[in-house]
Amino acid sequence: MNLYLVRHAESMGDALNLIEGRADFPLTEKGKNRAEDLAEHFASVPIDRILSSPLSRSMQTANIIGRRLNVPIIECEDFTSYDNGKIAGLTLAEADQKYPKPKVKYAHTEIYGMESMVDFRSRIEKGLYHILFDGNEEDNVLIVTHGGVINEIIKIFLDIPVTRDYSFASAGGSFAHLEYCKDGSKKILSINRQI
Repeated sequence: MNLYLVRHAESMGDALNLIEGRADFPLTEKGKNRAEDLAEHFASVPIDRILSSPLSRSMQTANIIGRRLNVPIIECEDFTSYDNGKIAGLTLAEADQKYPKPKVKYAHTEIYGMESMVDFRSRIEKGLYHILFDGNEEDNVLIVTHGGVINEIIKIFLDIPVTRDYSFASAGGSFAHLEYCKDGSKKILSINRQI
């Protein structure tokens, strides 16, 4: 099975340099154009299913791609952005001032209304395993989501624990290409690919 993990194209939140998370911003014109470029690229790939986070920036990106490929969009809550609680929609400076990060890791704890990292990872794993184990090995599945979700999926593929701080960059409108076989073998073919 081929998984294509697309990070949504540029949103208004990106353009304003705001922390997004669950703050729901639409795409900019630049973002819409980037989504059209992605649609053109994936037109040459026989995509069987497109799943998307329900947030506007992902759904808009997915709909542009889906229209070009004539593939319907399946809204999937499991691939929604990290629920970052009270810092959603703030600048980084505002978030640091109002809600400073604790000095100890909080993987199992919810602070400032944020989702715990364990809960975040758990719901992504649930969505991912549903795709992997219910699908066919020959399927090409495109998931339009958020950078943090893509990061966690890659960590899952590499068997990296949720408590380990590894970060795999995903620029707006980029994608990763992963391959999963029913025998359990996994390959990461590209990360943060730009077209």
